[in-house]
Amino acid sequence: MALIVSIVTSIVFCACWLVYHQPSFNAWVSYEKGLLVVKEKQVQSSSKVPRLWRIQPSKQDLINPILFTRDPDQLTRFDDQNRLFSENRRLAEQIQANGFVVFFTGDQDFRLEMQKRTIQDIPWNFYFQVVCGALALLIGGAVWSLNPRSIQTITFFLCSLGFCLISNTLAVYSSRELVMDTDQFFFLAALNRFATYLLVFSGTILFWYFPRRLHQFPFPIWMSVLGGLAYFNERWQVIHMPFHDYQAIFIFVALVVLMIGIAQWRKQQLDAVERAALRWVSFSFAFSFSSIVLFYVLPNMLAPEWSMNLDVASLFVLSVFVGVALGISRYRLFDLEQWWYQIWLWFLCGMLIIVVDFAMMSLLHLGSTSSITMTIVLVGWLYFPLRQRLLLRFRPKNESKLTALLPVGIEFLMKPYTPHQLEVFWLSLLKKTFRPLSVELSDVVIQSVQIAQDGVALSVPRLTAIGHVELRACSRGQRLFNRDDLKLTTQLLSLLKFGHQQNQVRQQSASRERDRIMRDLHDEVCANLLTMIHCTDDLTSAMARSTLQSLRETIYSLKDDCSVELRTWLNQMRHECIDRCVDFDLDLGWQVDGATSMLLSARQQVNLSRILGEILTNAFKHADASFIQFHFVVGANQLSINVVDNGKLTQLPNYLGNGWLNLRRRCAELDGELRFEIQSPHGLRIRIQVPLEETNVNGSDLRGSQGNPAVFA
Repeated sequence: MALIVSIVTSIVFCACWLVYHQPSFNAWVSYEKGLLVVKEKQVQSSSKVPRLWRIQPSKQDLINPILFTRDPDQLTRFDDQNRLFSENRRLAEQIQANGFVVFFTGDQDFRLEMQKRTIQDIPWNFYFQVVCGALALLIGGAVWSLNPRSIQTITFFLCSLGFCLISNTLAVYSSRELVMDTDQFFFLAALNRFATYLLVFSGTILFWYFPRRLHQFPFPIWMSVLGGLAYFNERWQVIHMPFHDYQAIFIFVALVVLMIGIAQWRKQQLDAVERAALRWVSFSFAFSFSSIVLFYVLPNMLAPEWSMNLDVASLFVLSVFVGVALGISRYRLFDLEQWWYQIWLWFLCGMLIIVVDFAMMSLLHLGSTSSITMTIVLVGWLYFPLRQRLLLRFRPKNESKLTALLPVGIEFLMKPYTPHQLEVFWLSLLKKTFRPLSVELSDVVIQSVQIAQDGVALSVPRLTAIGHVELRACSRGQRLFNRDDLKLTTQLLSLLKFGHQQNQVRQQSASRERDRIMRDLHDEVCANLLTMIHCTDDLTSAMARSTLQSLRETIYSLKDDCSVELRTWLNQMRHECIDRCVDFDLDLGWQVDGATSMLLSARQQVNLSRILGEILTNAFKHADASFIQFHFVVGANQLSINVVDNGKLTQLPNYLGNGWLNLRRRCAELDGELRFEIQSPHGLRIRIQVPLEETNVNGSDLRGSQGNPAVFA
């Protein structure tokens, strides 16, 4: 990187030295609408405003309109460019000999005299071109310095070097005031053309190798030979090209690049990563160079007055390098990681301090002490806070993501959950964090988080089930997975694993305590109740039998491994409800809709059984109903129970009794909902909704049919 900084500094220093030592005059001379326009730079003592003259070129034999051509490449033929250098030499020698040029303005003659050039005489175009070239070379050099042996980064660096030379040479001779040293002019124009060939042909070779070498054919050698022949043909002016001696060759190169791009696209059609990278680089180059060909090269060949401004053309070329810099973050172009940005930002900060300090000294005429003070104030109070805000806004750190996700994970771990619920939560957390195009489940066991398929996929171990989760196409396919994503996912996985282990420890402790309570109840209380059943009268024996049954249900509900299928529980409850309706003289309606393969835990069985029992008791004792209808609807992980009776109730009481309150409590314990509604003209409707789980709590509900991995889009 130090070498790149040295090259950039040397090129910029040479450009600044050359432009400051060019001839300067006491008036601005330009060519507008067929007239020479002469405008004084300084206000003379006898006049309040600078004088301005518009003169016919025919009256000024020394001033040829071709001298106002900003870039020699804009001229169509070799003879035109030779005439430009010849006219520049003739006028420069005349001014050097006499020290002035006399303009015949009609009323009085005006002497165009040479003077020392100041910083105010340098147009803004010079600084713009120099900055564009320096930025491009910094980007290209940074890319090359991180992978110096790759042919891709070498050719990209050569492109940036070519553009830097183009913009700096153009900045020097396009900032001239009427004339400049002819030898310098000729050398800079030749260097500009060499750099143009370096940029164009290096970019063509880059496409041959990116993202993979297209063919074993020695294409770079042949392109280098072609570029060398074309360049030396311009220097020796042997063969005249059709339409334009300088620009026609680039139309041919553009067609070659187009064919290479199509071939690379077809070759990489089965590789999503390389195709995405190729698409990004192709768009960056195509947007820039197609604009230059359409709005600069072709107009120069056909209608020069419609040609694009040179400063705009430089901005288009700079967009190539900026686009590649953005692509490094998104697709890791040239196998570079995101930390390349930190290096480049660090260097840019140092360069900014130097540029601001120089601007303070030059534009505001401040001393060295004052300028460095103002620079520190501007950079420290404006640049750094603004840069930090932009970085936080457009490139959020994974630390902030982890901070946002931590409360969500902790909140989930603090609540009771099943292994199935933990797997669902883990999947939803990954999808929310990375927004992948698809999520696939695999039976292959992995021990840690891994980046797969060159960043297209991220493989993440599952928490409670066998296998792993594969996330594909991060951020809806807009970027690849990187090391920051790997680190974030590993941290989240470790957090949930630790929380799950702590939860299992708590559950084991609670299970041991439940076992102790169940043993005490079974050995002591149940034994005493059995004694009462056999040793007391019929009434007391019946009460003891009922109490024993309730106690057994309570003990049963404390077990963790007593889940049954919903269909089994429904059949059992149907028989119990029929027996109770016979005792209460109630007509019973019973209807079940939906699949009944769900599991009911012991706690759900006991609570639902007591809810149904309480509903039957209330319908008989308090509503005087003669008919009751139970309708069970099994939906997506949910059981809905609709109960309707024809009792005498016409409005809901203001105060709910203990029976109804118990119904609400038991339903809430199951994370369910319960609502009471009055039927017309009388009767009560009760709606109950309780969440359920799939049959296989180990995660098979997350898989597709026949064992194929399910894909979540």
